[in-house]
Amino acid sequence: MTRSEPRQLSQQSAALIVRLNTASLPLFDEDGSRFGLAEQIGKLKQTGTQQEWPVWVHGSKGSIPGRLCAIRKSEEAAAQARRRIERKSQQGGPKPRAETLQYACYVMVFTTVPASHFRTSEVLEWYRVGWQIELVFKRLKTLAELGSLPKHDDQSARAWLYGKLLIALLGQKLERLGRDISPWATESQKRGNGSAWRVFGFALHAIQQAIEPDLSLQDVLNHWNQLAADLRERSHHRLPQVKLS
Repeated sequence: MTRSEPRQLSQQSAALIVRLNTASLPLFDEDGSRFGLAEQIGKLKQTGTQQEWPVWVHGSKGSIPGRLCAIRKSEEAAAQARRRIERKSQQGGPKPRAETLQYACYVMVFTTVPASHFRTSEVLEWYRVGWQIELVFKRLKTLAELGSLPKHDDQSARAWLYGKLLIALLGQKLERLGRDISPWATESQKRGNGSAWRVFGFALHAIQQAIEPDLSLQDVLNHWNQLAADLRERSHHRLPQVKLS
């Protein structure tokens, strides 16, 4: 999201709910001074604490009023976000600023939806729902290979898309079916759910195996939750550098 996009959406009578990118979307107070983001966001001390502030976005043709809605993450979620930032730095990215590591403790959303329509909690919830939809499309593009259309005429393009969508829907159905009928459901739930990315990828692989079987589909379904648990994300525990020497 850039500074010009809120203005373009406003001119089309559209509202937006978007994750705040502090680098590309600076916020201002009504008087034109820079919004004290670090100071204000630092007031959210407890996990789950929510708050909103009136803010403005400056563009080439004036200012757009909106709201900054934020919630404090859990300590575990904040630590994971900081590790991702630090990992990018270790892989050759820029050294993270102190403010960047501070902002990793929060989910911050900018919206132009009026407060009379959505409260702070509703803005954050709709952002969460939108993000889940975006993740589904990412899985479809990457795992179901819907990211490109290798057809040039309307009829073959429709046939190709219908086939891909059918496989994707069967994969989602297989996920639910496997969780419901597996005799290891209770044990698997105790061990933790699998990564949605890995489980969906495995479901697509299982469908391919049902068409060209190397493994019985019934065996896959009977052991679904056990397999899903094995596919879950595993935590990475690394010793400090001083202990590796």
